[in-house]
Amino acid sequence: MSGQEFEGRSRRCPQFEAGCPPFLSHRRLCSEVPEQWVTESSPETSLLPLVRKLAVFCLEHSAESEACDMLMEIEKIDMMLELVSEDVHERVCLYLVRSVEGMWCGVWL
Repeated sequence: MSGQEFEGRSRRCPQFEAGCPPFLSHRRLCSEVPEQWVTESSPETSLLPLVRKLAVFCLEHSAESEACDMLMEIEKIDMMLELVSEDVHERVCLYLVRSVEGMWCGVWL
């Protein structure tokens, strides 16, 4: 699946489908991005714009964990520095600290 096809799926997702809340499509896409990231020949070019849009949407709609998980899985967590706002930075930091604690102990909390 190319980046355009993948992004096209996001355009067909809940905000455009009747009866399905928008956050569900973005949650699903956030979980699918890492799988596509490893199969794309140039994910930086094809998927990075979608990743940025998804992360911004998640941060604006109290889904910080999905944004963080997606960015961590594709090893782009540094992108969070430019995306996080003053309104959500505390929740993002707390989630990241808890994630690191879980990895350090070998058990997800």
